[in-house]
Amino acid sequence: MEAQISLLGPTVAWWAEGQGAFGYDTSTGRQLWSSAPDFQAVEEAGGLLYAPSADLQTLSWLDSAGTNHSSPLGSTVPAAQQTYAQMSLRVLGAQGQVVVLAFQTVEEGGGVITGVELGTGRDVWRHAIAQTDAVYTARGAEQLLSGSGSNLGLVADGRCYYQDNGVTYAVDLATGKILWQAASTASGNGTLPYRLVRTADLLLVVHGQTVHALDEASGKQRWTSPTVPEVALGCALGTGRLLLAGAFGTAYCLDTATGKGLWHTTVAATTPTGAGTSFRAPSAGDGFFAVPVVQQASGVAVLSAADGAIRWMARGSAAENVWTTAASGQMVYCASSTTLRAYRVSV
Repeated sequence: MEAQISLLGPTVAWWAEGQGAFGYDTSTGRQLWSSAPDFQAVEEAGGLLYAPSADLQTLSWLDSAGTNHSSPLGSTVPAAQQTYAQMSLRVLGAQGQVVVLAFQTVEEGGGVITGVELGTGRDVWRHAIAQTDAVYTARGAEQLLSGSGSNLGLVADGRCYYQDNGVTYAVDLATGKILWQAASTASGNGTLPYRLVRTADLLLVVHGQTVHALDEASGKQRWTSPTVPEVALGCALGTGRLLLAGAFGTAYCLDTATGKGLWHTTVAATTPTGAGTSFRAPSAGDGFFAVPVVQQASGVAVLSAADGAIRWMARGSAAENVWTTAASGQMVYCASSTTLRAYRVSV
C-alpha cells in the first residue's frame, strides 16, 4: 500500500492503510507522534484519521495532536456481514454526535450507509445502497487517487450527501430523512468515476468528463460544465476554482460559480520523453494547484490557479514511488514511500 498524507489542522499525517500513522509539525517537519501499533488507519475525513477495530466493534480516530478517541459500534455491522465490511468499511465524516459509515453487505449488489451515534454505537439511521463498487474500490485511497470530495458521500452542514446508481441524495444527518434527491443528467458510460465536492453553496457532481452543480438546499441544477478533454479521475477544490485531473497529463480548471472553463494545461509536456504521463490526484493551496506527476523519477508540478502556468517542478529519486500531495495556504506537502517533503509556494 502506498503512503498517503492528510492535513489534520497544524499536523501532517503520513500513513498507509493498515500500517499506522505518524504526525509531523507542518512548520518544522519535526515528528510529533506515532499511532499505536493496533491503529489500522483506513480513511481521513474532516481533519480526523479513522480506523475500525479488527472485529468492527470499535471505531477509533486520531486528531491533530495524535490523541486517540474511540466509540463503540455496537451492532452496526451484523455478524453475517462482517466478512464484507472488514474489506470495505468507509468513514464518510462526522458532525456533532453522528458519524456516517458505509460498507458492503453482500458479495455483489448491496451495501448500506448508516449514521451511528458516537459514544453509544446506536444506529440513528440506515439506508440501503445498490452501488457497492464505490464503497470498496477506493477505501483507503480516497485522497491518493481522487483528491477533493468523495467518490461515495460526504458530511457537511448537518447533512450527508451521497451518490448511488446515478442518483445524488441529501440526507438530514440527525434523522436520516431524505431532504432531496437528484438524478444524474450525465450521458455516457455509467461506470465512469463520480466525485462529490462541496463548495459554500453548491454540491458539485463530477462524472466522467462533465461537472454538474446542484443547489445545496434544493438539489436543483445550477449549471453544467462544458465537456473536458479527458475523463476526470481526480480533482482539487481551490478558491472559486475546481481542477480536474485526467490520466494522460491534462489539468482542466473550471469556475465553480458558473461552470465556465478557465484554462487547461498539459502537465505531461514537461516530462521526459517516454517517462509516462499519468498522475495522482491534485491538491489546492492559496493561488496554486499541486499535481503529482507519475514518471521514472516521480515528483510534483505546481500550477498557477490564475492561468494554469507551470511555475516549477520538483522530482525525487528513481527509487521512490509515486508522490502524493496535500496543500494548505502557501505550503505543499509531498510524500513518497520513503520521504516526506514540504515546499513553500510563491505565485
